[in-house]
Amino acid sequence: MRYELRRARKEAKLTQKQLAELVGIERSTYAHIESGRPPSFKVALAIAAALGGRVEDLFSPLVCSAPTKNHRQGMDGD
Repeated sequence: MRYELRRARKEAKLTQKQLAELVGIERSTYAHIESGRPPSFKVALAIAAALGGRVEDLFSPLVCSAPTKNHRQGMDGD
C-alpha cells in the first residue's frame, strides 16, 4: 500500500504536505498513512479523490484484507 500511495502522489507532483492540505489532514498524519497506517474510510476516499485514483487501487491491502472463500477453506483444512 505505502508504495502505491507514494507512487501516485509523486505522479501527481505533490509533496506530502500539499496532499495533506488538499485532504484536510496534518502532514504527519499523511506520512503515517503512506508508511502503512490505515486511514479512516473518509480520509481514504479524500486521498483517492485528490490523487484522481480509486480507493481499491491505492489501499487494496486494506480494502481486500478479508480472506477469500478459497483461502478460508485452506485454513480450515478443507
